[in-house]
Amino acid sequence: MMSNGTKIDSADGLINWCRDTHQEVKIQRKGAAIIMDYLLENGKELSASSGGELFFLDKENPITLDDVVDLVCEWNYEKLVDVRDKKENPKNFIDFCSSSSLEKQLDEKQAILDRIFSQTVYGRDAEAIAHDLARKTMKRLKLIPVIDIPMLKETGVYGTETALVDAAPAALSRQKSKEQEEHEIREQGRSR
Repeated sequence: MMSNGTKIDSADGLINWCRDTHQEVKIQRKGAAIIMDYLLENGKELSASSGGELFFLDKENPITLDDVVDLVCEWNYEKLVDVRDKKENPKNFIDFCSSSSLEKQLDEKQAILDRIFSQTVYGRDAEAIAHDLARKTMKRLKLIPVIDIPMLKETGVYGTETALVDAAPAALSRQKSKEQEEHEIREQGRSR
């Protein structure tokens, strides 16, 4: 058990610790309050050593803020799943209404926690893995990501202008060749 540390028992305390230790995870007051509420609800208390390490008061091993955020996100998710189950099988209308209200509150917390989680090592890793998986899948299916396609014209809903919607590499090269030919013909016409 960690004995000579500073107890972090408020949202402001957590924000100050993050600022003092130059954490990559930036937490606003509302997010810090959600984290501290979940820790309190689950009987966990944070402490920081003089060296800036973070600890649960009942443990000796240091933890990271990334681990704390991940744990809180997990608790929120589990609570949300339970509330949704309860909402789908309510005992009565009052139970349904209270579950709906709690679900809305948990969804709002989840949105805030998701923004915090995306800053953690786990969030950045998940984003990189998802991006890599999407690229590999697109390559395997011989697709071109929309962000890599030069948009030449807009496709009108009523078919007024057609764009390069067939994004196959052959179509791209045909379009470029056609544009180059048109450009060369215009240049030859000007030079005469």
